[in-house]
Amino acid sequence: MDDLYYTSRCSCWGASVAYATYDALGIIPAGARVVILEAEAGMASSDGGDVDAHIKIRASAGSPEYVLLRGRSASAGDNVAWASQGIFPISAARTFQYTVEAPGFNGNYVLRLIGYVR
Repeated sequence: MDDLYYTSRCSCWGASVAYATYDALGIIPAGARVVILEAEAGMASSDGGDVDAHIKIRASAGSPEYVLLRGRSASAGDNVAWASQGIFPISAARTFQYTVEAPGFNGNYVLRLIGYVR
């Protein structure tokens, strides 16, 4: 497939974050329409309150949001991990936004830009 290209960038975090912009201008070329993203996350021992965490992606403010990863740890002693990949639209400026909703992933998470399609 001529218009599928691969690159790799990695960012690692732990706590929840409001929507933040990932600037891929120097990574992917003009004309790219979507990015392939990958997420890994771990979560342990949430005993009450909000036990579901999500990583969501959108092209820009006001555009539709999509779930890249959902995790749940709802019992004492839980220690779980997940991984997911997806294809997501980007803005014309070659940026996208991500959020990690509360309670976040106390076992940290990794978000990678795997590739893009023109």
